[in-house]
Amino acid sequence: MRCWRWAELAGWVQVLEPGMTAIYRPAAYRDCGNLARTWLLTDPRSALLSPRSGSAGEVVTTPQPRSAQAEGLDNSRHLTEVTKPRSKSISEKGKSRVAARFFAAGWLPADVDYAHDHGPDGRPYRFDDPPRWPLALMRARLAKWLNPDGTPLPSRSQQLAAEHVRLLAEQAGRRAARAAALEKAERVDQAEMAGRAREQLQAALRRPAAG
Repeated sequence: MRCWRWAELAGWVQVLEPGMTAIYRPAAYRDCGNLARTWLLTDPRSALLSPRSGSAGEVVTTPQPRSAQAEGLDNSRHLTEVTKPRSKSISEKGKSRVAARFFAAGWLPADVDYAHDHGPDGRPYRFDDPPRWPLALMRARLAKWLNPDGTPLPSRSQQLAAEHVRLLAEQAGRRAARAAALEKAERVDQAEMAGRAREQLQAALRRPAAG
């Protein structure tokens, strides 16, 4: 890729199409795959001194013929601009109406925005063009967050809260188990110390009797 950058800076090639991946292409061309970067070969030595100018420092570059591929790219851009739908915005009233059952289930406005951009598995939807009917798109995406009986699934904030409670319960369980283990170890140590003390006392009492 460095050699192409050098050729661009040196004037040996001219970029006709910068290229892009399929996910960022317009919806009409997304299934066609990635758009490759396209160059047009040029000759920087074609810059000549202008015989009509009185200054020796003025240069004139000979025009390069446009290729058929470049013309096709221009036509495709024009077609994309003409056929691109006009996007509409979602009003707060419409958003509240579509997400009413979710708000009733304890969802937050941020949860609705998250569900609009992510599936229930947490994977974000791929980049898309502004929709022509954003309210219908929002209704379709929120429908994926419904149970078979029509009740909303736990929202993102509710999932995070439940995960936080689970982690706190695990930490409390580990602390309780560690405290029980320490208490048991202390009881064992005390029993061992008491046994050794009794043995020492009995040994001390037997020595005078033996003498």
